[in-house]
Amino acid sequence: MALAFVTVVLVGTLGLAAATVLGLFAPRTPDFPATHFALGLTSVIVAVFGHCFSLFYFIGVGSALKKAVEEKGLDAGLALEARSIRRKVFPVGGLAIATGMIVTYAGGAVDAGMIPGWVHGTLGVVALATNVMALVVEARLLARNNEIFRRAGLLTAGR
Repeated sequence: MALAFVTVVLVGTLGLAAATVLGLFAPRTPDFPATHFALGLTSVIVAVFGHCFSLFYFIGVGSALKKAVEEKGLDAGLALEARSIRRKVFPVGGLAIATGMIVTYAGGAVDAGMIPGWVHGTLGVVALATNVMALVVEARLLARNNEIFRRAGLLTAGR
């Protein structure tokens, strides 16, 4: 399951990278706005979707681990470790979601003539950087979380 979340976030982040490069360096042909819009919006939606599911996954598995600790008498340190991981992933995942949404809104503002294009471009680079950072952090912490579940006997090596 964790691999699926990382894959979705990776696809969204790669699309965001392509939209950023396109927006910063592509010639302004008649097709440019529609191509950039479609690629950027789709990529942000996919990335935000992946981050949201990752965050909800951490909430769900944390609750499941807490329940297992109480019911099976497992080491309470496992639940504390999982909670510590969740506290690390939420700020970076939330920041990636927020910057993705902000850059999308800014793109609409550029299209409406409300802000200059360089503001949207700068925000695009920031959104890309935060999504790359979140991808790395989420992947690392999902792996650590799975290891906690293995130690607790709640996840087999093949799953």
